[in-house]
Amino acid sequence: TGNGSIVGNITSTGDIVAAGTGADNTGIINITGDLDAGGTVMVDVDGLAGGDFDQLVVSGEVDISGATLTTSGTVGSVGEIILISNGSAIPVAGTFTGLAEGATVTINGQNFVISYIGGDGNDVVLTAPDLVAPAPVISGPVGPINTDTFDVTIDFGEVITGLVQGDVNVGNATITGFVDNGDGTFTVGLDAIVD
Repeated sequence: TGNGSIVGNITSTGDIVAAGTGADNTGIINITGDLDAGGTVMVDVDGLAGGDFDQLVVSGEVDISGATLTTSGTVGSVGEIILISNGSAIPVAGTFTGLAEGATVTINGQNFVISYIGGDGNDVVLTAPDLVAPAPVISGPVGPINTDTFDVTIDFGEVITGLVQGDVNVGNATITGFVDNGDGTFTVGLDAIVD
């Protein structure tokens, strides 16, 4: 426990890994090395601004297989909390015990969704459900063939902002158009690629 920096790998098989110095005292631990947390990771969240929640910033690989997440705090607003900032390009190994991707974590009555692919793509993040984009419904023609040009509709069921053409990834097609219809739907023009 504590604040500051650690140079070297951290392995915890039954111990507690916690930033800060106890309940209601948040902090950040910078680890220049790998984190193998097989014990308990304790997180205190007293707000959503930087420094208001415990955070582990790891430059190396992160493995939380078999670790237990315990939380406390008085957070009263919605937002995103990066619990473990993974500085390596390697995805987080494992999940917290009983908390698969998308599971609910409750802190002071506020529900959050946990992700091991959050932040820049490989951080452990808690996000209030109000900030999680709904799963889209995609509709279009069935079985377009050869080099057919066709449109598909992506429907999020509610208005969302910030989605751009570069956020859409398609397999065997080229995007020929992208329109935000302003109502939570997007029309994407595609040109099928012949295999």
